[in-house]
Amino acid sequence: MDRPRVLIVDDLADIRDTVRELLEPEGFEVATAAGAADAEVILASGFHPDLFLIDMRLDRGDHGADIVHRIRSDPTYSSSGIVLMSGSDFQGLLVHQYRVDAVMTKPFDPATLIARFRSILAERGGAKRGG
Repeated sequence: MDRPRVLIVDDLADIRDTVRELLEPEGFEVATAAGAADAEVILASGFHPDLFLIDMRLDRGDHGADIVHRIRSDPTYSSSGIVLMSGSDFQGLLVHQYRVDAVMTKPFDPATLIARFRSILAERGGAKRGG
C-alpha cells in the first residue's frame, strides 16, 4: 500500500512541524501549508492527500470552513478524509455542520490523532489516489 498522504493546514509553524514529526515516523507522507493559498499551491502541484488536517481559525483572513467547503465541492477529493482542529469542544456540531470526518480539540493527544487518522483511512479504503 502507498504511504497515506496528509496535508496539514495551520497558520502556526510549530503545530505543522509537531504533527509532521508525529506522522512521518508512522508511515505518513506529509505536506504542510500555512493557509488556503499555500494549500492551493500544494494541491496544484499534484499532491493528492488521503487526509486533510485543517485548523478552523487561520490568520490572513482564511477560515478552515472555507477550505473544507472547497475540498468537499471538488470531486477530486471525494475519497479524502478531513479532520478539523479546533480550540473549542463543539465536535458533534462541527462534524455535522462542515461534513468532516472528525474534529480534534487542541491540545490533542498524539496517539489519539494517529489512531483517528488510521481509522478514517480504513473507513475510506486506505491510501488511494485520484491523481
